[in-house]
Amino acid sequence: MCMYNEYCTNDDPEVCESCVNASNFDKGKSIMGMPQEANTKRVSRAGYTERAPETDKLGTGAAKHDADKTKWHLLPWRVIEGVAKVMTFGANKYSENGWKKLAAAEDRYFSAMMRHKMLMDAGEYTDPDSGLPHWAHFACNAVFLGYFALKKEENKG
Repeated sequence: MCMYNEYCTNDDPEVCESCVNASNFDKGKSIMGMPQEANTKRVSRAGYTERAPETDKLGTGAAKHDADKTKWHLLPWRVIEGVAKVMTFGANKYSENGWKKLAAAEDRYFSAMMRHKMLMDAGEYTDPDSGLPHWAHFACNAVFLGYFALKKEENKG
């Protein structure tokens, strides 16, 4: 499957031409809220076009000075979606953003993350409570820990 369409039968890990043609991509519309630009080269794994390189190798005069900017297109969007599904499950089971208010949150989320890691290492793929993959729960707990680390940094200054 290509990285644009999870139902694609193409073996190419990049985005295949048929998925691009089936989307609004070539019609000047935006994909995933990202506007298309005239200097785009190809569809990225994130579902929008990558920007032209800083140097214009084709002699078109186009340039975009973004080498030092965050490369959002490198994110594995299906993993991010897995985290979002775990968070949705938690919001429905408990409450939206209730995870931010948990007592001793860092210790508890670290322990939960490691329990999911141990189950993955033991060969168990799916969490029986949520029906979602253990790796998605593991990643979600890592996101929670990252959130609390950022909050600590913000509170220092």
